[in-house]
Amino acid sequence: MSEFGNLIPRIVSRGLLQLRQTAILPRLVNNSLGADAGRSGDVIVVPVAASIDASDVTPAATVPTPTANAVDHVEVRLDNWKKAAFSLSDKDMMEIEARSDFVPLQMANAVQALADAVNKSIFSLAPYFKHEIGALGETPFQAVATPSEDYHDVRAAIKARKILNAAGAPKIGRFGVLDYDMEANALALPQFADAARAGTASVPIDGEIGRKYGIDWFASDVLQRRAGDAGVTVNSNAVGRFAKGAMTIIISAAPSAVAALDALVINDVKYLVTAVAAVTGQNTRSEVTLNRGLATALADNTSVVMRKQYGMGLIMHRYAVALAMRPLSKNGLVLGAGSHLMAVTDPETGLSLRLEVSRQYKQTVWEFDVLWGVAVVRPELGIRLYG
Repeated sequence: MSEFGNLIPRIVSRGLLQLRQTAILPRLVNNSLGADAGRSGDVIVVPVAASIDASDVTPAATVPTPTANAVDHVEVRLDNWKKAAFSLSDKDMMEIEARSDFVPLQMANAVQALADAVNKSIFSLAPYFKHEIGALGETPFQAVATPSEDYHDVRAAIKARKILNAAGAPKIGRFGVLDYDMEANALALPQFADAARAGTASVPIDGEIGRKYGIDWFASDVLQRRAGDAGVTVNSNAVGRFAKGAMTIIISAAPSAVAALDALVINDVKYLVTAVAAVTGQNTRSEVTLNRGLATALADNTSVVMRKQYGMGLIMHRYAVALAMRPLSKNGLVLGAGSHLMAVTDPETGLSLRLEVSRQYKQTVWEFDVLWGVAVVRPELGIRLYG
């Protein structure tokens, strides 16, 4: 496979450049993006900024006992290992060699799939954020003559700023990620239409809108609007109630009909599904884990509205979420077990990408893979924006 020796570094570098541009959220959150090789299941310690107070200086004959400055940290498990294979024709390989800006379509799609997977893993943490703005199915930033809701006009941005201010979020590092319907509404408002491009990043980021109200705004279709709203009931098939504060309930819906991030509206209170499990011996009921405890105790046959047809954006400070990403093998080009492998950690963003090229019977397989983990660190610095 020596014929690939010069081609592989070019493919990896172009794949990494595209990953920089399309993996929006990893570049915005608190990260630990080391160059040491990692394995699936490893636990990475990510440092978290601790609050520090200024104190008065009082001259004295003896030095005062210093205050211990313990650095906070969170442990993040590398439990996301994703791959994306692609094919290259002889023509593709020749163009990669000849043109410094050429990225074959299949290769671009493979990188996009990995970027989407990383972005979605961070979106999946939204149920654990402390705050929320908006209403299910009502796209925010609507231009109305008399704004009355917290998601009308620019009120969503103003309220988000107020929440982050109250939570003590630093002014630098605040960002919002909107879906395309939210973005269309926002850009129709004069307050957003003239948003200047955020000029601090030397690498362009896909979907970048600009900075308004102290928040850097981006657009992405990572969490797409779905279909399948339904009415179900709480159904334990047992005497008694689900107690106030319970984090799991059983509903009258098959496990295949429920998914993480589905919204359950119970007695006018919104809950988000974080996990779904089958009920033993029952194929028409599901045990669902909620993002927060029940506001009131529930009896059997309590009505539940299951909502899927809504959008969600995130508004947060970078310290709300920790991301750990590691290369899957030592950086550089190596040969082993009949394959060429090359792992690269981007010195500018810390993103890591590995390419494995293996020769099979009459064909060559090209495959990118990435390894990472995510966790919520400070839920008070995160806001769900319903749409």
